[in-house]
Amino acid sequence: LISKTDGQGNTAYLGSVNTNSYVDKDVVNGSKYTYTVIAMNSLGESKVSDVSNTLYRWNEEIPAKPQLAVGGIKVTWEKKSFAQSYVLYRGVNNVWTPIAQTKEPTYLDEDVVNNTAYSYAVALVIDGSESTLFKPANQQIKYVAPATDLVITNANRYICLTWAEMEGAQKYYVYKADTLNGEYKLIATTDANNRKIYDKDVAPGKIAYYSVKTDNGEAVSVLAPGKRNMYLDYPQLTGVVNEYTGQKITWKAVTGATAYRVYRKVYGAKYYTYIATVDGNTLSYTDSGAVNGKMMCYTVRAAN
Repeated sequence: LISKTDGQGNTAYLGSVNTNSYVDKDVVNGSKYTYTVIAMNSLGESKVSDVSNTLYRWNEEIPAKPQLAVGGIKVTWEKKSFAQSYVLYRGVNNVWTPIAQTKEPTYLDEDVVNNTAYSYAVALVIDGSESTLFKPANQQIKYVAPATDLVITNANRYICLTWAEMEGAQKYYVYKADTLNGEYKLIATTDANNRKIYDKDVAPGKIAYYSVKTDNGEAVSVLAPGKRNMYLDYPQLTGVVNEYTGQKITWKAVTGATAYRVYRKVYGAKYYTYIATVDGNTLSYTDSGAVNGKMMCYTVRAAN
């Protein structure tokens, strides 16, 4: 004789069998049941089972929803109030591996490789045991990383941007914003062989943030946090004067500059050599290392 009690304390008689097993089909996903078995013989003698088994039943798929995110792939799924936790599995080439156990219905998978396809599945943990894992047949997402190693260089009336080559990239989209969390607007699109653009929409002291998306022909990456840059004009030299302690170089102030770097070379030499940095309030520098009897050339760069 078999009976069961549900999570609300309601007890029901299920029936009798002449075997040592019974299949209860009247169950609801996520519900808790306690089963009791009473053994009887032909004389009417009976004995109640010493142990009542508690069972949670869950055999429906919980769809995982992956999407590209900053730093990896973000996976979300429906929250189940009766779950103690969730185990997230990742599939690569039909090989499935548990990658995280969490109490929240979301996880950021940061251990991903650019241009690689992944699938995800979720199992519930109930009474310390995992539910059935349903592996999706068609759900797959290819991780596309945003462009990395963005280099921003201030030039004469424009800004030059370059970035690293990304595996599988077919196009790149360059975005610009006035603030880190502001609205990013598309300013340029390039093909896979061109990883350099020039932004001529500049003004002295103006701050801008840049980020580059990658397009591999199947998907487009998200935007990485923008990289900050302040456009600075070249300082205009106003004079070079011989003094007792050396040659004094002077220049005009540059909007936004917090420092100035001074470079020199002997006339006819190919390259300039860095010699000093002064703060943004200083508009001159005396070069005590100038070579006596030689014509010296100077240039100054603003910095912030």
